[in-house]
Amino acid sequence: MHLHAVDGLTVPEVAKRLSLPQGTLKNWVYAARQGKLAAMGKNQKPLTELEMELARVKGLVIGQYSSRLYG
Repeated sequence: MHLHAVDGLTVPEVAKRLSLPQGTLKNWVYAARQGKLAAMGKNQKPLTELEMELARVKGLVIGQYSSRLYG
């Protein structure tokens, strides 16, 4: 949020820097403007160890694939 609000970067620039989908960042910016950012995700259950490992492996695979395309 700091990069967007204080540094004046665009949502696509910040999303790229943080490796986030633009839609996610837009939702966070909107929630912050509404004063509801702190409440986001309160009803979400924590990830299991298996879910965390799957996310880590997906990130590695995507990173390798991207480096082959754009490397």
